[in-house]
Amino acid sequence: MTPFLSHEMTPFLSPEFMDVTGALAGAGGLADTPKGRRSYSAYLKWLSTDEPARKEMEFDKMCRGWALGSKDFKRELVKSEGLLKEGSVEAIRMEGKDLREVNELMWEALLSDGLASAGKGADSIANDGKSAYWKIKIAAELKCRTSAPSTWIAQHLNMGSPQLVGSYVKRFKAGELREDV
Repeated sequence: MTPFLSHEMTPFLSPEFMDVTGALAGAGGLADTPKGRRSYSAYLKWLSTDEPARKEMEFDKMCRGWALGSKDFKRELVKSEGLLKEGSVEAIRMEGKDLREVNELMWEALLSDGLASAGKGADSIANDGKSAYWKIKIAAELKCRTSAPSTWIAQHLNMGSPQLVGSYVKRFKAGELREDV
């Protein structure tokens, strides 16, 4: 861990993943020293009061989207924020494209867990029947725990028509299907 000073300038040890050199460099090539961090603090205070400078730096474009980064980064962010835990989905307050992306990450994670639990993979998805019991079981779990539409489930589990997904899940929940079907 490296020494770091908060905005109150009280020393503490920053976590190993925290690298402030990019922020300091972007504020005029400041060094990661107490003096550089004090200069950075003064820079932020000035920037918070200078509207033309914020417009020139296109701050409004920085505040779009729920997260910036790779799909793996976003997947880890969804996990670390607890969005994949039981009942926490209601805490999401997004809309449009952002909500769709977070939802799909959660659906993919649950699908991946289901596949691992069933001991299945991409070959099984492609080669097993559209009404394979394990596919229906995963589809039922997705329908029960998420807002995944039947079209998404049908596509990702190779189950054919989205209408069939709904029918299979309904029969599964009613106990009409057995594993040997």
